[in-house]
Amino acid sequence: MPVKKIASQRGGWRANSGRKPLDGEAMTSRSIRQPERLWEVAERLGEGNLSAGIRIALERAANA
Repeated sequence: MPVKKIASQRGGWRANSGRKPLDGEAMTSRSIRQPERLWEVAERLGEGNLSAGIRIALERAANA
């Protein structure tokens, strides 16, 4: 007699799951390469948070 498969509730997409944006704006993920000296600048701007440092630098450039 064949075994009947039951639909699993594990894994997959779920509405409203995952970490919510800190500032309410949706984020996308990218991979970038840059010299170590610029990573150090981003880390300093973001007070230890590279992503925050890059956002700060880009916001400043956008508003300049």
